[in-house]
Order: sequence, then structure tokens, then C-alpha cells
Amino acid sequence: LAWILRTAAAAQALAAGVERLERMVEAMPLCTCTSFTRGATFSLPACRPCKPQVLHYEGFSSSVGVGADRHALCDWRPHWMLGRCKRSTDGVKYLGTFDSVDECQEACLAYSVQGQRCRSFTYHHPSFEDPKFRLTCFGVVHSGWVRQRENGVTSGRVFGPLVRLQRLLQWLLRALGTI
Repeated sequence: LAWILRTAAAAQALAAGVERLERMVEAMPLCTCTSFTRGATFSLPACRPCKPQVLHYEGFSSSVGVGADRHALCDWRPHWMLGRCKRSTDGVKYLGTFDSVDECQEACLAYSVQGQRCRSFTYHHPSFEDPKFRLTCFGVVHSGWVRQRENGVTSGRVFGPLVRLQRLLQWLLRALGTI
């Protein structure tokens, strides 16, 4: 019993350490040519332009992002009464209506409000089953990510310069059961 308690305590301590490390990585600038000072990110003039890496997942959304909050993002009216899905929650932000995934991605990369950055996005294609969501783009401002198959959407994850470390931290948190 003592071994189990020590193991559980060690797992909790490890999870807390991984979460602290993940918060530190999240606070880093997305590009290596930007600086982070007192909560403000600015580009250095001598740096060459850089962009964060975005991985696209055609036919997948995140079950801890838009998929989990879908009911809270819409008004009560059906689509034929001009009902729309343009609301935001604490973790999911409405970015707009766009004609392409690339425009949605650019809106996600440009989003930065009160220290929150867009970490992933979900774009709903014109073929999406719910007409209220078609052509809408939502950004997720937390780092949680669990892939879930869904037709008519394309999701993207935004990574900074430490892509492999970010993915390893997400895997560790999922393995420890904290996500």
C-alpha cells in the first residue's frame, strides 16, 4: 500500500512538473525572432520574418476544443430562421466566417487578446452537416488537444519553435490522465 501511495504521489508530482513546463513553453514567443517582455510580444527589427508551424488535420476536430463546446457556440434559432454559431466561450473563440482554411489559419495566427493566443483552430467546410456552422472558424486558446474524427472540418494546431517538446508534453499529460 505504501508503494502505491508513493507511486501515486510521484505521478501527481510529475504531472504538476509537466504542467509547469508546458506553461513555460506556452509563454515563449511562437517564433525565435520575437522577444517576450512583461507580457508583450514584439518583433526585433534585425530578425528575418518567421512563422509558427501549423499542422493541418483534414477530417478531424479536437474533442477538447470546438467539439466539446459546440452547443454553447450557437444561438437557439434553427438555421432556416437565420440561426448562427458565432459565440465564444472561455476556451473557444469565434474568429469569423471565411471561404478557406488558409484564411481561418491566418485569423488564428493573428489572434492575441489579453495574453491569450490561438493554439489550434477548427474550420467548418460548406459540406459540414450543421448549416449553422458552415464556413465558420473557431480558435482554441488552451493547449489541450485530442483528435476526433469529424466530417466536413479541418483543424490546425499551432506550434512554436519547440514543436517536439510541445508534443511530448501533451503526450505525457495525456498518459498521466490530466487531459
